[in-house]
Amino acid sequence: MRHDAQRGRLNRRYCRVIHLVGIGAVCCGIIEGADGGENPPDLDSFRKGMEQGQVETVLPRLLALEEQWAGEPKYDLLLGWAYAETGQNDQASFALERVLMLDPHQSEAHLLTARVMVTLGQPDTAKKHLLQVGDISLPTVLQQMREQLQDSLNRRDDTQATHSSTARFTGSVQVTSGYDTNVNAGPSAITLIIPSISSSTATTLGTLSKEGAWVTTASGIGGMRVPLTEKTQLIGALSVSHSAIPKRTDREEGYLTGLLGIEHLTGKEKTTLAGFSQGYTLEHGLYRSYWGGVTSWRHELGEGAGLTGYVQYLNDHYPDYASYEIQRVVGGVTHEVAAFDPRLTLSYGGHLGKETAKDAAYPQVTKSLWGGDVAGKYRLQDQWTLMGTLAYERQDYAGNDLLYSDQRLDHVWSLGTTLDWEYAKQWHLLASMSYYDNRSNLALYDYDRALVNLALRWDFADGIH
Repeated sequence: MRHDAQRGRLNRRYCRVIHLVGIGAVCCGIIEGADGGENPPDLDSFRKGMEQGQVETVLPRLLALEEQWAGEPKYDLLLGWAYAETGQNDQASFALERVLMLDPHQSEAHLLTARVMVTLGQPDTAKKHLLQVGDISLPTVLQQMREQLQDSLNRRDDTQATHSSTARFTGSVQVTSGYDTNVNAGPSAITLIIPSISSSTATTLGTLSKEGAWVTTASGIGGMRVPLTEKTQLIGALSVSHSAIPKRTDREEGYLTGLLGIEHLTGKEKTTLAGFSQGYTLEHGLYRSYWGGVTSWRHELGEGAGLTGYVQYLNDHYPDYASYEIQRVVGGVTHEVAAFDPRLTLSYGGHLGKETAKDAAYPQVTKSLWGGDVAGKYRLQDQWTLMGTLAYERQDYAGNDLLYSDQRLDHVWSLGTTLDWEYAKQWHLLASMSYYDNRSNLALYDYDRALVNLALRWDFADGIH
């Protein structure tokens, strides 16, 4: 039990509330036995009201009965639940303590106490109570509460692990096989009128046309976090990917990407500053490379919500196509929201920026862009997760296209979904589908593509003290 003085103040306040609410309740005829008899209250109807989210109706009715029924575990459980739902955590704690004193194994009381402890900033105590809940079947609303609490505590543990005194190395290896309906990212037409070539005779596109093919990819990524101070870490990542596309002219392509930066954590704020680079190869020859930097800031909003902003700079290089080279500056923001279902995470964001041609003689390479995206992840069961994304970007090119003598405008849509089955610890089987639609006012650049993939991924993690 807590401080007697505080309990006395609370009890005196309860008596005033009971008196006022009790009079109104009798007048309205909503409480059976409020005439001073000992008829038991209809706790089942109160519980049903709580499960349906009617706490504002249930709490006054419970308070009107406290003088007669405080100390009865079923009543105290509902009273503690109602207090917790309305943010009155000290009062909730008192009521739930009474339940656990009489029944130390009451799972729902442990669950509600865990929620109260999280809100009061006592996560370690919350974890102890959550362990006492076990695997019993709970009403839907309490099951969702348990999952939300577990996710919240897991995120806290992940944050502490991230900023621990131990260097950590994590990563994954993945093999993917699937079908790409347009490996050339070309238009569906075999021939097109291209004004710079002929305004009356269609030009045969050949390998520039849309063509489907099977694609097999092997990839891997590794990351590290090395503590520099209590709040600052050195972060790094290296990823490699190699794809085989037998049906395409350039039958092999590959990526090698690296990142190195600093991450600083202050309370609910996380700031990151990093540099990165990538090399992209076709048929074992370097086709494109780039380097750049990114700075990001994240604010934790609680209950699974957060706000992230970033600014990115990129400078690319084409060994054989210098006229394509650009400098890119993009900024954006993403909001992760706390969903109504703890198994669901949602986010949405927007960005805008500009790509500027390095060579002023090629203004048609310069473009301004803006767009947005929404994403979601839903945990179907312990081992099954469904993810989805929808994105849009508008791209306005500055100069007239050399082939069309007109300015290019693209509307780029993408849609993707992935089903992740963690069939064994660290092993995932993923089935994914994605669709990409580049709607352009110039026919040569108007195309779509769909990809269907099946992947096997192994995750690993290691800590070095």
